[in-house]
Order: sequence, then C-alpha cells, then structure tokens
Amino acid sequence: MRWRAPVGMGAVLFVAVGSLYQFFPSKEALAETLANRCVTRMAQELEDIAAHAASQQPARLADLLVDLMLKMRADRDVAIELFDSGAVPAESRKLQRHLICTHVAAILRASTPALSDQQVIASAALLAHIIKLVPVLAVAEEQSGKEIIAEARRILMLYIEGIRRL
Repeated sequence: MRWRAPVGMGAVLFVAVGSLYQFFPSKEALAETLANRCVTRMAQELEDIAAHAASQQPARLADLLVDLMLKMRADRDVAIELFDSGAVPAESRKLQRHLICTHVAAILRASTPALSDQQVIASAALLAHIIKLVPVLAVAEEQSGKEIIAEARRILMLYIEGIRRL
C-alpha cells in the first residue's frame, strides 16, 4: 500500500510541500520521521514520570499516565494514522511499541522494585495497552458525558496498588 501525503500537509507544517523534499528524500521518510518524533516525545514524558515514580502513590502514577495520554492525544493520532497508512515500516512500529513498553517498565521498576523481571514485563505490556485506550475513552466521554476517564484513572490506580502488593 502506498502512502499519500494528506492534502494540506504543507499548510499544516507552514511550508510549501515541495520544500519538504529538501529535507526528506521521500514521503515515506517524512512519515517515518513524524512518527518517530511522536514516539520520542512520548518516551521523554514517560522518562520524566519514571524519574519520580519511586516517590509517587498509585493514584498519582495513574493520574500522570492518564494525563500524559490526554496531553499526547494529537501526537498519538498522527502516529497511528502514519502507521496504519503503511507509510512507516512495520519493523519501525514494533520498535516503537517496544520503546514505550520499556519506558512503562522503567516506571514500574522505579515504583515497585520488588517485582521480578517477568512481572515487570507482563505488567508493563498490560499497562501500555490500557493507557493506549485513554484517548479513545476521552472521545467516548465527550460523546456520552459519562465519567469514563475517571474510571480509567481508578482502574490504573487499583492495578498499580495490586502489583505493589505482589
């Protein structure tokens, strides 16, 4: 499947589309760079959470993770669109998923040092999948008016409390 640059991409980036090719050899290279930038920003934010995770209560960690996903919603949407379009190689997508899981694992290791490596890996994978749903839940909440995000925070908090007891 070939990727087509969205109409108006140059306008969104505030440059003429032709000038993009001075910096990127192809549309695919541009797409991969944009996707990588989104994931890198997410990883940096997760590193910041990990740096303070040891001193945080489960409710605070849950809030930080949910707030991050809400803050990164637009970046995540762009990355998903690029990945789903086929513009970014599947191998790159796998590496980026691994990067996010690694950073979530760092948060768990910092906040719960007693966890075994197996427990950290399994819990990080689950938490990464749960937090990926937050932007989708936010859209559902906007449409329904229900307190879905508050429930997501509560579920994350309870899960983090539970793994701390292992």
